[in-house]
Amino acid sequence: MKRKVIWILIVLLVLVISIKYTHIRHNFKEQLNHFQLYNDEVFNEYCLAYDYYFEEYFQYPNDKEELENFYKENQADYIPTLENIFHDPFSHDKPDLLYVPLYSRISKMREGFAIISTGIDGKINSFFKDTTYIDDVKQIDFYNVVNDPDNPSVFLADTVFNLYDYFFGRKDLLLCYKDGVSQFINNDRNWTLSAFYRKIVNIKRIENQRITFILRGKAKAVTKDYIEVNEDSLTAKCYMYNGRKYSINPGDTISLASFFRGKVDPKNRIIILEDCILK
Repeated sequence: MKRKVIWILIVLLVLVISIKYTHIRHNFKEQLNHFQLYNDEVFNEYCLAYDYYFEEYFQYPNDKEELENFYKENQADYIPTLENIFHDPFSHDKPDLLYVPLYSRISKMREGFAIISTGIDGKINSFFKDTTYIDDVKQIDFYNVVNDPDNPSVFLADTVFNLYDYFFGRKDLLLCYKDGVSQFINNDRNWTLSAFYRKIVNIKRIENQRITFILRGKAKAVTKDYIEVNEDSLTAKCYMYNGRKYSINPGDTISLASFFRGKVDPKNRIIILEDCILK
């Protein structure tokens, strides 16, 4: 009789464990599916929201609140969308994804950012200092591989998680890792001044345009604030980014990573370029 009771208890225990395991595995798969939908439909908007801020200020916000204030002042109808995409679908403690501004060791300015999820274990396990540099991210152990921040990608959760991570995981998930200034410098749009002018001269509402490109030409004048490039009757005043030093002479052939923010004087054929960096 006693042996029979023991066997019944063992069978019940195995049954309970099996049911519990099935339930856990179901929850695990549900979380992955939910994250996949979230990743495909919403996440790109989250990264783009920070890029729009960068287009205006040439650095990323200090925190999420700065981003929200930027949109309240410039595009208030976008705020509800932002509120929806801040949510971390895995987190047990804090509802929002972790935004980490990343500083350049050269300029000490916020030239990059990282967006981090708790991952399948539901908790943030990494420690971030008040000032985190762009290359610091590569020293952190994430569930996924850290790619080059010049060419960020969105990661798919179903390629990096398993049930062990669900129970015992002690890492985080890197969703986006970006060096905005480096990506700006290495863009592949190359134009001479005349070619760029032909591209923009007939654009309506030119003041709303935001275009990054590499300007190739000869420096006519060089000051501590800007470089002037001339071609035929066209002039580009290229105001330099104060986070990088430069040393050139008038007459030098140059390549300038340049930011056009819709400032042009068509009457005098002058184009204003900002946050320029010598390549």
